[in-house]
Formats: sequence, C-alpha cells, structure tokens
Amino acid sequence: MRASYLAGGMFALASACASPFGGQDIDLIGGFSTFPGVGGTLGIAQRIQTHENIRFDFEMDIVHQELDKAGPSGENDFDQVRAALKASYPADSPNRGTARLGIVWLRTLGDAVGIDGEGDFGGGFLGLGYQFRLTPHLSLNPDLCFALVDAEGGGDFGPVVEITWRFLWHL
Repeated sequence: MRASYLAGGMFALASACASPFGGQDIDLIGGFSTFPGVGGTLGIAQRIQTHENIRFDFEMDIVHQELDKAGPSGENDFDQVRAALKASYPADSPNRGTARLGIVWLRTLGDAVGIDGEGDFGGGFLGLGYQFRLTPHLSLNPDLCFALVDAEGGGDFGPVVEITWRFLWHL
C-alpha cells in the first residue's frame, strides 16, 4: 500500500514539471492496481518506433498487491514482474487506445482468485486500455489485464484478471 501512496505523490508532483527529455520517448509509470487485491505499480516505458500511425513501446513494471485472504503461510502478498510490447493508436493523438502483450512472473503468498495455492507462476498477458492526456506531461491509462499463468514445477494453471490505473509521466 505504501507503493500506492509513493506513486500517487510522485506523479502529482510530476504533472507540474516540464519534461526533461522532450516528452516523446521515455515514460515513468506509476499507479494503482486492483483485483485480485489492492496495491500499486511502478515501471518504465521506452518508445521503440512509430509505424503507420501506431506507436510501439517496450514496458517493464512491477506490481505489489495485498490480497483479502492470507494463504497457509499467513501472508497475503501478490507480486508481479512484467515485460510487454505496448501498441497505441493513433500515435500522434494525446488520447488513444492501447494494447499490451507480454510475459509475467508472479508470486502469490495469499489466496488469489483463479489460482489455487501459494507459489511462483509464469505466463503471458494481454492488457487493453485507453490513454488520455491529463496535462502536457502526464497521462492516465486505465487498463484491464488478462493473464494465463502456470505454476513453476507443474501443478496449477489458471487465469488472473487485473485492473490498473496507470499514470505516465512523459520524460
């Protein structure tokens, strides 16, 4: 939960700051994450290219959530590390649709919806959202993410659904 407050404060301050690198190629990402728990996300994005009015970015982020129900260990953490290719259209518009396709590694120590038991999981995900400009240097990108993950060492395979409100500071 502390990460959520840190991310919110950082991006509230960032919205008033000028973009040190021109605001076109690098974004810092922070935001709030809900379902299966409540928490925050931090990350970075780098523009790769623009092709036929579609902007492509490489993104990496980390997510931490606290789940409602603790697992057998008594913990309720739900952590993820993700890497994705994000496509947004139209590239030159401050408001645009987004799609992210990537890989995810997650560890759950609590009772997460869609996954039975604690452990480490790996898989792929698809995120769909809409990015709109709040200020010249700050955008909001609400996102609905669907992941299919498999337990390391065999075992459980299941879906994970997540809703995020991602703030992007355009450096």
